[in-house]
Amino acid sequence: MGTNEAIDHPYIDPKFQSQLDTFVNQLKSNNPNALFLLTTPLDFYKKKTRRNPGVEVIRNKIIEYADQHGLAYWDLYTSGGGKHSADHWKKNNLMQPDGIHFTKAGYILQGSLLYEALIKGYNEYVRYRHP
Repeated sequence: MGTNEAIDHPYIDPKFQSQLDTFVNQLKSNNPNALFLLTTPLDFYKKKTRRNPGVEVIRNKIIEYADQHGLAYWDLYTSGGGKHSADHWKKNNLMQPDGIHFTKAGYILQGSLLYEALIKGYNEYVRYRHP
């Protein structure tokens, strides 16, 4: 969530957080026992080559929403390198020529980053919960 919303920067829909809230509440009502993990989008380009500051804006809105509603989130934006990291992803053939979508290797790397974050969190939980 957030990639499409960031693509029109500098216009960011002022209803983004209320739309996010509606989405989360619909998920919760249909899955009352489920836990949710929000993710932020990874850095990407506008029009194939132009840097997109909207990604950071949307990232901050997702984190703010998660904090306000007691939801877990994974900051893929930061995990993937942060501001202007799309340059690195593109240079290393992890991003498709459109500057938005990732290659198979890029998606595999994203999955590995998520796995590493989950395992790190679990190991910290175990270490503090069961010393």
